[in-house]
This record gives sequence, C-alpha cells and structure tokens, in this order.
Amino acid sequence: MKAINSFFSGTRGIITVVLIIGILASLLQAALSHNFGLASSPAGIGPYGAQAVIPGILFCLFIGFTMRKQIS
Repeated sequence: MKAINSFFSGTRGIITVVLIIGILASLLQAALSHNFGLASSPAGIGPYGAQAVIPGILFCLFIGFTMRKQIS
C-alpha cells in the first residue's frame, strides 16, 4: 500500500517508478497474450494457451538450475 499511497500523494521516489513500470509491463503482457491467442476467457482456453505452458515451465527450470549456488 505504501507504493500506491506514494503514487497518489505525488511524491517522487523509486517506489513510484517501479510501480508505474510494473503496471505498464502487466498491460503489455495482457495485450500480447490476447493478440497471440495465449489468454483464456470464460469461453475456454485460447488456441495456443496449452502449448505455451511447456516453454514457460522449461524456461523457469532453466533459470532455476542455472542460477543456483554450486554445491562443493
């Protein structure tokens, strides 16, 4: 709530900048997923939504395994 309060109060800070970037990024992600048929609706899953899950999981696993500390 602190970030939203700082945005509405007009204070200039890094929290406000990060908040605005996050809002814009989520709007861009929603637009891209709807345009490319990845988003679901009450009518059902999008035409390419199920196929997009596998690369997403593989990407997360890749990041997880490459960014962990080495056990020695």
